[in-house]
Amino acid sequence: MSKFLIIPIQLDYGAEGALWYTPYQSYKEIIKYWQAMEQVGYRHPTNLSHLFPQGKLQYFGSKDMGFFDDLYFSAPLRIMIDDNYSSFLKFKGKEYFHKGKLFL
Repeated sequence: MSKFLIIPIQLDYGAEGALWYTPYQSYKEIIKYWQAMEQVGYRHPTNLSHLFPQGKLQYFGSKDMGFFDDLYFSAPLRIMIDDNYSSFLKFKGKEYFHKGKLFL
């Protein structure tokens, strides 16, 4: 049986959300993947598959955001995607930034 982690991804500070069913085996691997990313901005319509091609994505619209927010804020690791400047990964209270942000 294959193990996967489920990571909530908030888009544009709460406009939409997604769950990423990642094949990574640990949070440390996900943090390393995030820190190596060059670009993290997205364009409407929402399509995160170019940022997270591994695994599966499940999207949540505005009618489901209350449920999604509960998942997002209770998760030990979560990702907020907006643009290259303001996107971050948060794990146990610490924010991690992607490689591309270092050059802005």
